[in-house]
Amino acid sequence: MKILPLPNSSKYSIMFTLFLCLFSSFCQTQEYKLSDHYDGTKFHNPKPVEPPSFFFVANHILFGRSKEWVYEKKETQVSSSSLPNLRKEDVSITWVGHATTLIQIGGYNFVTDPVWSNTVGLFSFFGPNRAIRPGIPFLSLPKIDFVLISHDHYDHTDIPTLKKLRDEFDPVFIVPLGMLELLAEHGITRTLELDWWNTHQVDKDVKVHLTPAQHNSGRGLFDRNKRLWGSYVIQFQKFKIFFAGDTAYEDHFKQINSRMGKIDLSILPIGAYEPEQEMRKFHTSPQDSVQAFMDLESKFMIPMHYATFNLTGENQTKPIDDLKKEINRLKLSENKFVILKTGELWQKSLKDLR
Repeated sequence: MKILPLPNSSKYSIMFTLFLCLFSSFCQTQEYKLSDHYDGTKFHNPKPVEPPSFFFVANHILFGRSKEWVYEKKETQVSSSSLPNLRKEDVSITWVGHATTLIQIGGYNFVTDPVWSNTVGLFSFFGPNRAIRPGIPFLSLPKIDFVLISHDHYDHTDIPTLKKLRDEFDPVFIVPLGMLELLAEHGITRTLELDWWNTHQVDKDVKVHLTPAQHNSGRGLFDRNKRLWGSYVIQFQKFKIFFAGDTAYEDHFKQINSRMGKIDLSILPIGAYEPEQEMRKFHTSPQDSVQAFMDLESKFMIPMHYATFNLTGENQTKPIDDLKKEINRLKLSENKFVILKTGELWQKSLKDLR
């Protein structure tokens, strides 16, 4: 579910920003091939759910977010791991924060849903503030070859960060259908647009697949579901990494397993799920993510989409606490769940993982 920015000033600024966010964005989506998720004018989930009402969204923005979050001081220094020079047969994952991960595999560097901004929202000075600093300082990034964007919400498509990546590295931006126009408006044109189940062949060993998600899109009132949302599978030879983006739990995880085969490593969201009656329509709880992990028959899971931006009702620590409780309840091996701190590196030889 899209969460609009929460301003940091008076109630008048809050209402003004809410108005701007709802009415500022307008999108003329070109026509695409009709499918189980596109009706000729808008995208939709194959199993549609009723979106939250305007009253719920407005009330949630004003009053519904957790008051228990702790924010790092601006002067806090981030001690990120030094990024290694990987062999082609190695895989490395670094959690930067929220849905941003650095994935190094097959000789390429991928970054998912990159956000290095201090706030996410329509304006840089209005929006949820970052609670934890990016795990890798922007200037410490290796050369980024590909940027994978799951959907257009502000906390996943952060235009200031995308421009910095364009200027610094000139990567290829891989996006779901309908996103090219949005990026082109901001001068980002080295883009590749995919539909669900489309594949981009990087080289003879590396492929990027866009796979389904249960979510929605829109950056304002007039562009709702005009752009597609999705997840990704990065495949190096037979090794597969799944990045879920933003999604609720549905049977698309089983579909991905059925069509792509078992997933070796799954990067799954565990935050932004309270109040559950509304939030779990479009987000996964920790319990849902464990079920997704099992549906994918994954060997390892790395949790993300928590503790960075205060978007919903749970506090910073509850997602990890709930994840650990679910792992224990199901008597699963804790070694399969890789809980990274921001900036922490998980690196393995693919030979050891086979």
